[in-house]
Amino acid sequence: MKRTKTFSTWDIAKLLEVYPSTVTRWIKNGELEAFRTPGGHFRVAQEDLRSFAAGQGIELEKLSSGKKILVVEDDPAVMKVISTALKKSFSRYSLILSSDGFDAGIKFSEQTPELIILDLMLPGMDGFDICRNIRKKDSSVRILAVSGYPSKENIKKIREAGADDFLSKPFVVKDFVRRVSALLDR
Repeated sequence: MKRTKTFSTWDIAKLLEVYPSTVTRWIKNGELEAFRTPGGHFRVAQEDLRSFAAGQGIELEKLSSGKKILVVEDDPAVMKVISTALKKSFSRYSLILSSDGFDAGIKFSEQTPELIILDLMLPGMDGFDICRNIRKKDSSVRILAVSGYPSKENIKKIREAGADDFLSKPFVVKDFVRRVSALLDR
């Protein structure tokens, strides 16, 4: 028996950039075909989602570009600022979040992001080592290093490790978005 790919209301909400409650309303109104799991959660088969999207004039392939940004940051407050700014300004990109160097290396290998936002001072493995390791594997991924320690030595060291740009913390969100945009446009 062939398994059909299914989507949760949260998956669909993220894909179509709407609230999960909107997806639930579509299901309850019979606009979007769905079934319930034994736990009572809605699931939508891929074919039903495609039919619904086509009926609404939405091209799913254009909505899900498959492009990714990896954010490597161990400070939860800074991670929140960065991820909020990226979601707001670059909604077509999926975010991959990591709070330590080893996890970042694994996620980089599995996900192949377009851009990496990389803190320098991390537990496990610092940003300098991460940057060097990534550059050995991929010279095309863009890397924006961010740090609360913007000494000339650190900036020189991270650029030598392969970072494309550097931004010191704290930063103005508008400046952060401008730098990310410039790197993604390369």
